[in-house]
Amino acid sequence: MPQKENAFPTRELLHNIGVEITRQFAALRHNMTATSSLSIARSTQAERRALALAASAHVVHDGYTDLLYVLLPVWQSEFGLGYAEVGMLRGGYMATMSAFQIPASLVTEHVSPIIVLAGGTLLAASCFLLAGASTGLVGLLVALLLGGVGASVQHPIASSIVSSAFNDARSRAALGVYNFTGDVGKMSLPALMALLLTLMTWRPALWIVAGIGGVTAVVLLVLAPPTQVLLRSNSIRNEQAIATGRGIRQVSASACCSQSLSSIAQHGWVF
Repeated sequence: MPQKENAFPTRELLHNIGVEITRQFAALRHNMTATSSLSIARSTQAERRALALAASAHVVHDGYTDLLYVLLPVWQSEFGLGYAEVGMLRGGYMATMSAFQIPASLVTEHVSPIIVLAGGTLLAASCFLLAGASTGLVGLLVALLLGGVGASVQHPIASSIVSSAFNDARSRAALGVYNFTGDVGKMSLPALMALLLTLMTWRPALWIVAGIGGVTAVVLLVLAPPTQVLLRSNSIRNEQAIATGRGIRQVSASACCSQSLSSIAQHGWVF
């Protein structure tokens, strides 16, 4: 009988301990959920900023690339160019844009991606300023070769910024938005140039469009996303490189080689 009397307090004590553990676990879970929600709220603003800036660069660079379809006939008429010379201008721009994508991605191992992206955007805009001051084929060719170098930074670096900001399942939707904005640029900047050509000659119209790129470059620097967003992808790639025994240069080169081939297939080498 005494053993049975002692059994009930022991059972009640175990029950109370179980209730207390459950209560403490529920409180801990609530605190973790609140902290996680706050972290998501803070990171969302940085993610959206990264996506907005990458998308802005995509609008400008893809718009500049397709702007050539409006300008090449104008230059052909202005300077008396033949089809081979027009193709040389188009091919030179596409060649440098494709060839320098891999070096541009390697530069970001030592320089902030946003600085490289802003610098490339400014160089692409400067190319059209230079083209607006050119007097013949040589000036146009030099300007477009430099413009292709500037345009080369956009695809590998801007897409890397987006994928590093959204480094989970949401990256698919974010990259979809980023890719869509490129099509917006292909439609809007050539249309704007065509409209300006009805109001003025091609040189001042070209300088106005070039100013859009200059403003975009400044915005990229001023509104740059937090450093941790820009560096997150590099840290992930470094961990993967250590785990697989491959250097980041090999990983970056493979990714950018695919992007270069995609650009060539999409735009072609000649007009």
